[in-house]
Amino acid sequence: VSEIGMDAFGSCISLTAVTIPNNITKINASAFQKCTSLPSVNIPSSVTYVGQTAFMDCTNLTSVTFNSVTPPEIMYRVFARCTSLQHIYVPQESLNAYKNVANLSEYSNLIEAIPT
Repeated sequence: VSEIGMDAFGSCISLTAVTIPNNITKINASAFQKCTSLPSVNIPSSVTYVGQTAFMDCTNLTSVTFNSVTPPEIMYRVFARCTSLQHIYVPQESLNAYKNVANLSEYSNLIEAIPT
């Protein structure tokens, strides 16, 4: 398995934790949409693509960590209506690269270096 399928965990309202393995390269559209109990997600450096609305409506999502130095391809409305989102953590050396990703521009004020 190298990708999380479209709507794989969509509407899993009781999902409170997820571990994305290091062999995953794609998180497809709506993979975690409406997982309203998910508080955080750690995206491994192997992920090169995050599909449209992958985390949309995850209303308790407060933090996302991207571990890749090179930002993955991020599609439209990935974090739409994630009303509790406070932090998007990225590698220190990649702050500007992530802030310049078109589909993350509305969240640029939330993008900060991964805490050490």
